[in-house]
Amino acid sequence: MPDVSSYNGIAVGDIASINGQDIASGEGAYNPVSDAGTYTETVPTSGLIKYGGSKFHSGSSFSSSDNTTRFMIGKSVVTNISSDKDGTYPVAAESKSDFTHITYGRYAAFGITSSGQLWEVGNATSYMEGATGTSFQQVTGIGDSDTGRTSVSSSYDGALAINSGKMYYVGANGYGQAGTGSTSAAYGTFVQVGSATDWQKVVRCRSWSMATKTASNVLYTCGRNYNYQTGQDTSSGNTTSWTAINSDNFTNTGVTHFTGNYDGGILITGGEAYGWGDEDGNERFGLNSSSNVQKPTAIGSVGGSVATDWASAALGSQQSFLINTSGELFFAGENNYGYTGDGTTTDAKAGNYVQVGSATDYERVAFDDAGATSSNYSCIKQKGGKLYFTGISYYGHIIDVSDGSITTDTLVNSSSLAAGNVWTATTQGGSSLTAFVAAIY
Repeated sequence: MPDVSSYNGIAVGDIASINGQDIASGEGAYNPVSDAGTYTETVPTSGLIKYGGSKFHSGSSFSSSDNTTRFMIGKSVVTNISSDKDGTYPVAAESKSDFTHITYGRYAAFGITSSGQLWEVGNATSYMEGATGTSFQQVTGIGDSDTGRTSVSSSYDGALAINSGKMYYVGANGYGQAGTGSTSAAYGTFVQVGSATDWQKVVRCRSWSMATKTASNVLYTCGRNYNYQTGQDTSSGNTTSWTAINSDNFTNTGVTHFTGNYDGGILITGGEAYGWGDEDGNERFGLNSSSNVQKPTAIGSVGGSVATDWASAALGSQQSFLINTSGELFFAGENNYGYTGDGTTTDAKAGNYVQVGSATDYERVAFDDAGATSSNYSCIKQKGGKLYFTGISYYGHIIDVSDGSITTDTLVNSSSLAAGNVWTATTQGGSSLTAFVAAIY
């Protein structure tokens, strides 16, 4: 009699359907006692979200008290995110298998499907859209249709979304990070921001926000200024309306990439990289200076010359990465937990970005604290279509390690990500820090 208790690591009882027929929870189609029935594996092979997490510092387990209920997405199907590493990772419901984008904040996660639908899962605490429980629910009733979503970004306690060029916001607004012209209210449901119909892409950081428009790719910011993070050449007050970022040092058109964390940002235009925000003595912009960078300033010097072939960036609280058009990875700032993944903890503070290894297939990097806390604990790299981990991973929920600092790029998932799939990492903050990584396969 064949072993049919699981298939590819997924329990038969947790498979959504057999031969197109829904299966009641906990029931399978094959009866091993009577040796009757058929078993056909119907778990989708693409558009499926998988995630893992790692808890830091306090406690010894990964439990609901550490915000995991906010991210137990979809069915309680348990599988490994990696065929090479042990651990359990809930995946999205089989009936919702066409995600093309996923973004996480502290309280909620949002996904966009191939048809442009917006879905959410999480905890309605702190003003999010009303998401509760462990299943994705569709966000409807915003914009001209429910299928025009093109961009969404969530961080900490708020989210931005674009629907047919119109911008919408949900969440906290104490610093004007919604861009609605005030700090007077938090938004419990998505509200339209202004009347513009040409918004292109959004990035929500902890207390501030970033966005571009389609025609010119001009970068706009709003929100808290206390460490120059909005790039407006001020550290006082709040920028409560969407305002073009200070362009004294560059031409604010044709922005092709932008990213930020809680107290700074990086943009790329014409292959040139510009950074701004709090330096905090870490020289994270490779400028050989510990002074705050008040407005976008050219970064990305390699060997004494500013490179002009940058494609993407990642900004941590104490360091940054730049990836060039050749897929090479460069680093500046502190490397205290081995984020570079080259087996060292050597800093890069000599006024230049230094190349990490010799690989030419780097695609993206993210730090766990993007928009959430002031400390880095882990870093995720997408290289050659696969995910790699460096930094601290306590209790082994991202990779198979009990605790400690991982200084060498360590494989998270052995299966390749299809082109265009998006992954993200975030830290949940508070006294018990938790890092998550999500990917679409």
